[in-house]
Amino acid sequence: MKTNNIVFRQTGTRHNWTCVRSSCRDLTFAKHTHEEISLSYAVRGGQKSYRRTGTVDLISDCASVMVVNHDEVHAGSQITDDGWQCEGLYIPIKCFIDHSYSTHDLERIPYFAPSIIKDPYLLNLIKYIVEKCFRDTSNTSLLELEVEESNLLDHLMGYYSCTSSKPGKMNKSKVHLAREAMYDNPLTDYNLEQLAAIANLNPSYFVRSFKAAYGISPYAYLIQLRIGIARKLLTDGMSISSTASICQFFDQSHFTKYFRKVFGITPGEYQKFITNKAR
Repeated sequence: MKTNNIVFRQTGTRHNWTCVRSSCRDLTFAKHTHEEISLSYAVRGGQKSYRRTGTVDLISDCASVMVVNHDEVHAGSQITDDGWQCEGLYIPIKCFIDHSYSTHDLERIPYFAPSIIKDPYLLNLIKYIVEKCFRDTSNTSLLELEVEESNLLDHLMGYYSCTSSKPGKMNKSKVHLAREAMYDNPLTDYNLEQLAAIANLNPSYFVRSFKAAYGISPYAYLIQLRIGIARKLLTDGMSISSTASICQFFDQSHFTKYFRKVFGITPGEYQKFITNKAR
């Protein structure tokens, strides 16, 4: 019997936010990152999220929202024996940059320090957008959705945002240099000696330093970047085999293995959800 059900939809608005509904039991998400900033809430049960700074719990209540920052390493599992049901949004970074028109500082992106935000108003905004996204699209106004997206960004950034440099603007020291190189060119076929040389460290010390700094190995970080590119290609309608090849996976099976670790479903299932609801 299938115990895990994860469904993605897109809003169809200007920046095309991604909405997700998941109902999972006995499912653990491996360490990974997202290109977007994600906001989620528990409908039932709870989810344990692992971060470099510690463990946080998202429980079903009337106020809790979990925030995962852009490029933040995290993993997840259930809290209760009967699993969890969660819903949420993946918000593209460009939305936050475009929305920061008042500062005219397009080299900066927001960073949200609290992993769990207790805010009923924010929670209801997220719920509203997710519910609208999963309804029959013929009964949903794009203008209405875009207004609510703008309200959410106003509230989130106004009350909870700190500023953080883009990955390409980070302090250029040691392992940061190698991370920047991978972020800027994720489809390059790097080897360990190349990355260690970029950081001006010996290979063994580089691997230890990278994992200590980011909570993930250099290879795992590169895989997450490629998974992010793959998701965009699948959304655009590219075949799974072509996507796997372009994103430097050995074959379709190799690609599917890592995609499932991050999203809990196969690339084919993800593409079916997205394309079936294309506006």
